[in-house]
Amino acid sequence: MKINALSDRNIDLLMLLDQKKEISSRSQQLYGGLGFYAAKRFLVGMDLVEDSYTNEEREKIIKLTERGKKLVEQIKKVEEILK
Repeated sequence: MKINALSDRNIDLLMLLDQKKEISSRSQQLYGGLGFYAAKRFLVGMDLVEDSYTNEEREKIIKLTERGKKLVEQIKKVEEILK
């Protein structure tokens, strides 16, 4: 895995998922239009997020995978060091 393949907004999306536990395209403000779906596809391909379920409005809800949770914990540690 190339670490530089993760953009700042990808990392922000992972951190948002850690905070909210699950999100849909409408419940986040980081990406507009198709950008969310491109980021989701990228993060699913890296096994960092997964589809959890489809809500009553037929939106796919995503959540962190175990691998994604581990990465978020490492990012938090790096952020703490950089303070």
